[in-house]
This record gives sequence, C-alpha cells and structure tokens, in this order.
Amino acid sequence: MKKELIEAKIPAKHARCGTNGLLYPAVCGGETGRLNLFDIPAKKLGDASDLGFQPLSDWPDASEAPCEEEAAFAGNAAEISINGIGPAVDEDAYRRVRKTIGKAVADNVISRFIVYGYGVEGGFSGCVQEGRFVQPNAFSDFIKKLRAINADPNTTAYSVTAVEKCETSSPEIDGVE
Repeated sequence: MKKELIEAKIPAKHARCGTNGLLYPAVCGGETGRLNLFDIPAKKLGDASDLGFQPLSDWPDASEAPCEEEAAFAGNAAEISINGIGPAVDEDAYRRVRKTIGKAVADNVISRFIVYGYGVEGGFSGCVQEGRFVQPNAFSDFIKKLRAINADPNTTAYSVTAVEKCETSSPEIDGVE
C-alpha cells in the first residue's frame, strides 16, 4: 500500500498497523479488521481518497496495534525486498541491508540466503532462514536490525516479511544447510 501511495506521488511517512475495532468471525479469507496506517500531508488527502484510502477518523473505534508480521517473528525465515521504484534504489539503505545480511551469515545467524531476483533500478528480493544452532533471540535481533533500516520512500520499496521457510524449487539448494 505504501508503494501505491509513493507511485501516486503521495509521501507516506511513519507506516504502522492498526485495527478498525470491529469484530469478525475467524474464517479463512475473511475480514480481519487490520489496517495499514500512514501519515500523509493534509494537502494530499484528496489524492489518497481517490486511491481508496480513508482517514483514520472514519473509523471511530480504530486504534494502533502491533503489526502481525512483528508478532510472527517467532518464525524461522523472512523475505526481504529492496528495489528502486523508478529512480535508482537508495544506495545507502541497499548497502546497509547487504552488510546486515552479510554479518548474519558470518555470525551463523542465518543458514540460508536465497536471492529470488534483482531489480531493474537496483536492489533484490530474496529470503533468509534462521540457522539451526543460533543463539536465542539472535534471529529476531537480526530482523529488528533489518527493519530499522529506513530506505528513501521516494526512490525505494523496502519490506521485511515473516515466512515459515524460504521457498525454492532447486533440490540442490534445499539440501544445503
């Protein structure tokens, strides 16, 4: 959603999560009440509304809530994507992501790093998986370091998302730990 705002030339700052305060039955594919919250300039509210975004004031029972992916990082893997969105990727953020991953490999925090592909304007998308003999909390600390990296939203789409495991179709890679 942040990328959608940025592509529409609407600055999206301070991304966070929330809930609309309504209750929903727990069924696969059903509504959850989860909200993605962004701070945008007041002069851009009309443009955001045209894209289907609503002001938080439209939800009287809404409140901020922890993002699900933050809670999900008792998990073993994360998909990472950092790519340019027209202009070139934010080189400083890209360098910090690579350095953070490299240190985690060197420290045996992750046992697998798979690059799914490279962006036309720089960057990559891939997956990292927790090592078997990693110290307690080392993987979650690594994820926090990745999430603390702020890429320029005017040039770069950046995300770190919890997944159960890294997906690959290569049996040679699956056998390597």
